[in-house]
Amino acid sequence: MPAQLRSLPFVLRTNRVIIPVVGFPNSEDAGLYLESETDHQQFWIRDGAAHLEWQPFTVSLPKSLTNKPVRLIAFSKSTQAYIGVGTPYFRANRALPGLAFSKIFSAVSISAACLLLLFFAPFYWLTRFKIFAPVERVLATFVITSALSLPLFFLAFYFPSVGRFFAHLWLLLSSLLLLKTAITGSYLRWSGTPKYCLLVLVALTVFQGLFLFSFNMVSLHYAANYLFYPASWSTDNQIPTTTARLLAQGTILSEWPFGSWRLSDRTPLLASLLYPAAVVTRDFADHLDRSVASMTLQICGFGIQNCWLLPAWVLFRRLRFQRQECVLASLFLAATPFIFFNSVYIWPKLLTGTFCLAQYLYLVPLSRESDLHPDLRSAMGGTAAALAILAHAASAAAVVGIFIAAIYVFKSARRPLRNAFSALQRVISLGSRWRQVLVAVLTSSFLLSPWVFWTKFGLPSSNALPKYFLTGSFGFETPNESVGHAALRFYHTLTLKQWLIAKGVGLKTLSGFHHDDVYYALGIVTYLSSKFQAVRALQFFYMLPSLGLLLIPLLALLDALGRERIKGEIRRLIVGLGIAAIVSFVLQFLVMMSPHLLLTYPYYVPFSLHLLAVVGIVMSRASAIVRWAAALNYSAFVFFWIALPIARTPVSSILALLASLGLILLATMLLFRLLLKNASRARRI
Repeated sequence: MPAQLRSLPFVLRTNRVIIPVVGFPNSEDAGLYLESETDHQQFWIRDGAAHLEWQPFTVSLPKSLTNKPVRLIAFSKSTQAYIGVGTPYFRANRALPGLAFSKIFSAVSISAACLLLLFFAPFYWLTRFKIFAPVERVLATFVITSALSLPLFFLAFYFPSVGRFFAHLWLLLSSLLLLKTAITGSYLRWSGTPKYCLLVLVALTVFQGLFLFSFNMVSLHYAANYLFYPASWSTDNQIPTTTARLLAQGTILSEWPFGSWRLSDRTPLLASLLYPAAVVTRDFADHLDRSVASMTLQICGFGIQNCWLLPAWVLFRRLRFQRQECVLASLFLAATPFIFFNSVYIWPKLLTGTFCLAQYLYLVPLSRESDLHPDLRSAMGGTAAALAILAHAASAAAVVGIFIAAIYVFKSARRPLRNAFSALQRVISLGSRWRQVLVAVLTSSFLLSPWVFWTKFGLPSSNALPKYFLTGSFGFETPNESVGHAALRFYHTLTLKQWLIAKGVGLKTLSGFHHDDVYYALGIVTYLSSKFQAVRALQFFYMLPSLGLLLIPLLALLDALGRERIKGEIRRLIVGLGIAAIVSFVLQFLVMMSPHLLLTYPYYVPFSLHLLAVVGIVMSRASAIVRWAAALNYSAFVFFWIALPIARTPVSSILALLASLGLILLATMLLFRLLLKNASRARRI
């Protein structure tokens, strides 16, 4: 209940104090601060929150508060914002120099090793048998590894020791194959592997790990929530890592911490991919600092989320981008608020966009990509579609939209050659295309069936997310009510006028002009830089503010398509990508009754819009307007998402921060060099 805790006066002999904290010390309705007894000067503790776990928070105080009597005051004005505080203490000895950096470096190194071993075995066998073209081999590795990780979830749930055994076996097999590759030097023959793509992916992951954990936050678990503040109210980014950790411990049901949410309410893919790393951190729990274990799982999540780069790189190559243009497009895409925050805030929504794009690329091959059997390519497309839904169920509309877009591309590709084929050949071609769609649908259904049956008969789901999507309510008060019954009950009382009003509000929300649905989330920002921080919140919650200045190159690309300056297969590829986004958006918009925030849409929609905008930058960079828009958009990202957090947040590891800034400085120099290099000779569209 609302209350205030006031300690007795005490004197601080040092300016670095450790305060045990639980709850929300920096919300509108709860707070924690030290107050001087002499001049009533206040020092607020506002760097993050601990939520449900007690965390020791190290505070660096101003010298004006030392050697004076102070009180520690905690308060809560709401039953929804709890706070707890323990007895402050301090270290009697000085910490070792570089201790914080060594922990971050250890976490980054362990994460890199875990991710390498997770993906290496499938990559090795795909390389050995040369099933896929070199450019697509890395993407196929990601898709196949993700599919193979799903059985680990069920094994770990029912037989924890068996699940750990297979995780160990997986990592051991990869280790042996990696050792064999290093000894024989066979990696020297891996020509065509997109090395620059992998280099950018690794650099992104390392930068995110160094930057995010270089700050002194109350809790490492919630570093992304509170460093940037768009999602400080949410624990969604804790679900994949916590699920993987509890599965590795074998205590998934007894220690499930997410209240009314059931394990079966959230699809398992990201937790399954993190499970081997969770097993490793469990094995070495006695030798690893708890903070290192937490950072390791999160950085593994960063690396998996950053795999959006794999299908994006394939798309860039299909658009006939040169290697430098692929790097330029990748850097611009990585430096957008949408991609950046959804990579470090490890809910699996960006992962769904990754698999949706992979689904599109497999279902819509270029004519010169004839080395792969059509049925195998369709099966990979169906696998990617199923994985998108198993990453986050909200992607179902996007999966349907991509199938529709693929059919459109099939039909449009046949029109120029309609007169060149006999009637029999056209019928055979049509049958082959529809067979490929059927193969993809059957593959998706096969991969989805274990999860569907498990949530129906194994551990029944309350279907909170579908209910929220269709009715605007999670339905926690009636968890056993079916989705169909909840939707019928809701629509029975909904009039056409109410539906039209809701859709009008939805359009205002998407444009960023209706804030009622997130008033509290925006209202928690109470610092001097609140208006700047509100920019980050707007970019997180709303579709158009998320795109920002990228609307200019997006419009330039649309203009080029309208004037038919882009032709042939490249035109069909780009148009199909846009059609998939439009169909996905329309399907979601028409039936969704929850708030039309960016985060409630399939992430394929904003992902594809950002992707097309970056394609517009590369193709239209001969235009000064496009170059200026791209440069200003990047500069705004650096200011709001990099510089501002540095300016207002205390640092725990200056070495990690400097290393991360070195990486972003290198990326900035490379980006502007590639943007301006030969701009006058860039393709004019």
